Amino acid sequence: MPFHPFSVHFPIALLLTAGGIYLHDVLRPQKAPGDMGKLLHAIGVVGILLAILSGNIAKSDLEATEAYEAILWQHEWMSYVVLWLFTMILVWQFLRQKQMKRTETILFVVVYLIAMGVMLFSASLGGEMVYEFGVGKVN
Repeated sequence: MPFHPFSVHFPIALLLTAGGIYLHDVLRPQKAPGDMGKLLHAIGVVGILLAILSGNIAKSDLEATEAYEAILWQHEWMSYVVLWLFTMILVWQFLRQKQMKRTETILFVVVYLIAMGVMLFSASLGGEMVYEFGVGKVN
C-alpha cells in the first residue's frame, strides 16, 4: 500500500485545526495564540516532512507523463514552500508568543491563514493528479 496518500491527510487536518484554534484565540483579545494550536502546528510540520519524504519515494516509482508532469512538479515545489512557511511560522510562534501584542497576534494569524491557503492549493494539485490522471492508482 502506498504510504503517501495515507500520510498527507494528517498534517492537513492538524494544521487546519491549529489554524482554527489560532483564529479562535485571536478573536479572544485577552489571550495570545495558545499552546494547543502550537502543539498541533508542530506535529503538523513533522507530518508535512513525512508526507514530502513519502511523496519523494512515491515519485521514484512513477513514470511521469507529459499529461501530469507539470502538475507533479508544481505540487512537489509547493509542498516545499508549505513546509518552509509553516516551519517559519512555528519558529515565530515559539520565539514571540509571550511578547506578542494584539497587532502582531493578528498578523500572525493572517500569515498562518495564508499558509493554509497555499497548503490547500498544493493538496488540490495532488488531488488533481490522482482523480484526473489516476496517478498512484493501485490496481
